[in-house]
Amino acid sequence: FYLSFYLDENSDEFYRKKVINDQVISFDDVNKSILESNPEIDLENMGWYYYDGEGNKCNFLFCYRITQDVTKLYLSDTYKIIYTLEDEEKENGLVQIDEQNVVRQSKIDKVLDPLEKENKEFEGWFIIDNDILTDSKLEDGMVINRDMTVVGKWKTSSTESNEEMV
Repeated sequence: FYLSFYLDENSDEFYRKKVINDQVISFDDVNKSILESNPEIDLENMGWYYYDGEGNKCNFLFCYRITQDVTKLYLSDTYKIIYTLEDEEKENGLVQIDEQNVVRQSKIDKVLDPLEKENKEFEGWFIIDNDILTDSKLEDGMVINRDMTVVGKWKTSSTESNEEMV
């Protein structure tokens, strides 16, 4: 089947690529075509999205596998999610470990996997709002409507104490 690429929802198709089901696609040819038509587009801060069967706007990752459910991709500005860990030696107490561009107003589809720590259980990526750590977690399916910084949190694993009680 064919995958169609659009610069926005109101534009005509500008690129078409023949794909097979479950194929991981390269965006090199698509990006080249975009830059030929409009060299001012900053592809570093752009992303692709599609609409799922329920009409939800979904972020499309570059390494995503194509299925026949996705046939149209649209280009959009992105928000940046910055993943951090606490570090007492840093001025603001955080050290960045990764970042991810997510299409504006889309559902996040791949939250960064947690880092493993010995004898610790990962609690989640907690959102910082106005420089204050909140109880809100970044989760798959969450609609992203702004740039955000998240902090990884761990708690001491309870498996050791449970084993001793048995």
